[in-house]
Amino acid sequence: MSTGFDTHRVDGRCAPPAQVGLHRDGGYWLINGERAPGRLLVVGNDSRTHPVD
Repeated sequence: MSTGFDTHRVDGRCAPPAQVGLHRDGGYWLINGERAPGRLLVVGNDSRTHPVD
């Protein structure tokens, strides 16, 4: 099964996500039918993101 990550690689190089048909969902670039792995949570002024189920 192909994923958004696989789709954005064209001939071994990164391609702009929108150019290869990916759509943005909650901070992730996905192919049609693919679901984001979880929500992104930012706490306080911490600029790091943490996946949440």
